[in-house]
Amino acid sequence: MNNKFLLSIIYILFIGINTEAASIQQLFLNAPENIFPSLTKQQKFELLEYGKLDRKDSILNKFNNHISGLQPDTINNSIKFQENPVSRIQMRLFTNEQSDSLICMIRTYTGTDSISTITFYDTTFRTKKEQFTLPQATVWLKKNIPEEGNIDAQWFSNTLESSYVSARFDKNGNIIFHNQLLNFLSAEDKKTISPFLNDEEIVYKRTGLSWSAPKE
Repeated sequence: MNNKFLLSIIYILFIGINTEAASIQQLFLNAPENIFPSLTKQQKFELLEYGKLDRKDSILNKFNNHISGLQPDTINNSIKFQENPVSRIQMRLFTNEQSDSLICMIRTYTGTDSISTITFYDTTFRTKKEQFTLPQATVWLKKNIPEEGNIDAQWFSNTLESSYVSARFDKNGNIIFHNQLLNFLSAEDKKTISPFLNDEEIVYKRTGLSWSAPKE
């Protein structure tokens, strides 16, 4: 039997017995079109089924891009996949001791340079207030510029106020940040600023449904 036809039958049966259980897989399927504009519900279902079977079959999304490699993680209530050729998604459901829930979605744009945005939703995909601000490049500053030198102090300060970061979850739901500022500077500016920055990971620790920056 054709795999696509079989998946279509399973999809119809699945929708018919659909429950309101708030798992990350169910939330992924029920996410409104504006969250994943390139995927229909049927396409999301096919991706999810292929992911459960650890198969690399691809689907064509609404824009005729091949999408594959969805990785569902039922233990950590998370999903990650390449949404399109230039965008990668990590989506995770968190629940606290009071049974409150929060969806955190990291969308990383992977074109010439990687840069992430982080959005929080409730389980009906209404946008929630940001839990924190993204770290500025000043967090990665390993030494200050000398008072006497050829570097414009105001320009230096303004440049480091930028938040060009990539992000990912670790297994505990902490968020790991990497500074991407240098990738967005001219060759000359990069040469000037790079000696003052380290390349360490910055970890925002999760407690329940909130994240905290490391103490200085």
